[in-house]
Amino acid sequence: MTPERLRVFLGRTSRLALTALAIGCFLSGCAVQTDEGILAGPALTLGTSNSTESEVPVDEKILPTTIAVLPLGNQTNSDLAIGAVRQTLSNHFSSRNYRVMHTVDVDRRLALAGLDPATDADLDFSKLRTILGVDGLITGDVTHYEKTFAGVGARISVGVSLTLLNEKDEVVWEASNVQRSYAGGVSVSPVGIIVNALAAAKHLYGDINLFRAADDLGRALAKDMPAPERLAVKDRPVIQSVAHSGAGQKLNYGATVNFALEGDAGLKASIAIQGVGLIDLQEVGPGAYSGQWVVDQSINIASETVVGRLMNDAGEFSSWVSPYGLMTIDNTPPAALTDITTTSRPGAVQLSWSPDYDGDLQTVSVRVQGRDAWQSAAPIDQTLTLSELPDFAPMQIQIMLEDDAGNQTAPQIMTVIAAPDPRFSQAEDIKSALPSVVHGAMRLRKAFGPFTLSGPLRVATDGVLLIEPGVQLELAPNARIDVLGEIQAMGTTNAPITVTHQQGISAQAFLIFKSMLPSRVAGMSIQHVNVPFQILAGSPVIEDTVVDGAFNAIMMSGSSKPLIRNNQFTNASASAMVLSEQAQPRLQGNQFTENQPFHIQNSSSYTVKVTGNTFDPPASAMTILGPMED
Repeated sequence: MTPERLRVFLGRTSRLALTALAIGCFLSGCAVQTDEGILAGPALTLGTSNSTESEVPVDEKILPTTIAVLPLGNQTNSDLAIGAVRQTLSNHFSSRNYRVMHTVDVDRRLALAGLDPATDADLDFSKLRTILGVDGLITGDVTHYEKTFAGVGARISVGVSLTLLNEKDEVVWEASNVQRSYAGGVSVSPVGIIVNALAAAKHLYGDINLFRAADDLGRALAKDMPAPERLAVKDRPVIQSVAHSGAGQKLNYGATVNFALEGDAGLKASIAIQGVGLIDLQEVGPGAYSGQWVVDQSINIASETVVGRLMNDAGEFSSWVSPYGLMTIDNTPPAALTDITTTSRPGAVQLSWSPDYDGDLQTVSVRVQGRDAWQSAAPIDQTLTLSELPDFAPMQIQIMLEDDAGNQTAPQIMTVIAAPDPRFSQAEDIKSALPSVVHGAMRLRKAFGPFTLSGPLRVATDGVLLIEPGVQLELAPNARIDVLGEIQAMGTTNAPITVTHQQGISAQAFLIFKSMLPSRVAGMSIQHVNVPFQILAGSPVIEDTVVDGAFNAIMMSGSSKPLIRNNQFTNASASAMVLSEQAQPRLQGNQFTENQPFHIQNSSSYTVKVTGNTFDPPASAMTILGPMED
């Protein structure tokens, strides 16, 4: 909330800018981080400070006992770590015997209520106190921030404007403060070592010197802040600073966290973390306490405050929240990817996954069986391609996920198959008897053959039948495949798809094309089938196929326009090819040998072009019946 809004609400015209030029001191000097690195210089010096109360004396007003420091507005032109300034101020205000609500808890409750005091103009303070469960509110802005360098030293200026309201919305305290802080020297205290390491690893949000300046500012402000007498405790332990090495990162099992606390000497120090418990610290020097803790596998916490505690012999203790960052421990592996799909490619397989993955997922890694190396991709890519795979060879792959805390999933096992057709890897296997109807993508693999086609089979309009090299098909006399969808037969010269009759009785038909969808038949070896191919529609491709001993190898009709390429048609007993109606085949590189009485019989309304094909006996009016173009 800006001071102008507060004056409108309270009908007051007081706002006092606080300016502190500070860089925090630790036990053995001060560290300064500049754009060039760590500087050395003179020890810290401070200016004077004062505070201004409201016109009504404090003793005539009711001081709150429990306060919340609301989010501070930013009136500067700098993107500074306002949250760190706010938490540091809260620490110092708690030294004045107030019960100060953790800023993290304040923000969580405000977010649940849908409120943002830094931007909402019309706030109901009574409602805020109820939501937060406090009777006092501190509101204000960061009004000034400046970083300057002088010689080997640095100077940080931070200004704030703060007002403390009680349960009656009375202003019980306002502050006026001027601080001048100059810093130099490298801190070797436990806190200084941790903070410098965090800065070097870029785990701190904001300049390291801002944290120190805020610490001096808070100390000066709290000095003259009125304290509720009924909560006053004499000789409470004094804490100067608390730091931990887990700030600004996610930790997981086995990570070592260093803690440091600086305050009064000779007392009992510990660290309290919600979900973890108390961690005892040891005094390693006068007023310098440190300790380590190894993260347990059973702990998961998100953005928890790290609270230093210092207790005297009377059992009285003070608490101090580390302003350098919250602690997050994540020992939960990321959830498995959903909707993983595999797309076959020639010599490769492409994996794809849904964008609905864990937000902390960092890396998707995949390894092919028999290979040592993992291939990795960012989850946002949503795809990864495995290359140099043999076509039509089932390959096991392992998929492992890693999140930003380093947690890894157990490898997920999948089987993928590279192939020229993108649907092959995810198609359903036909493992025994052929179905009567094919819906969706189904495949015939050599490993489950040979296959017997005992009667009619229909590839539905939504179906595709995929056949890999080396598959064997045996046809009963009345068997046939009506293609209303697609067929993709991917035989090769070295591993042809063989089609033959069953029990010595010739089959009447094999493939009947009735679809406009793109079908391709390659690398087949067909024997003892009277009419292997009937093309009634569409433009299917038939290539690199051998048909021997048919009655008619191919019959074409309707307005079909098939591509017939690099095939061998031998020993047809009527003619190798019969054309009728408006059929317009494209013939390329085919061999016609010993077909009787004709190689081609054309009654189509179009002339058949035979250039580029070979005929034995040669093409002539005696071997090609009907119009032709040579």
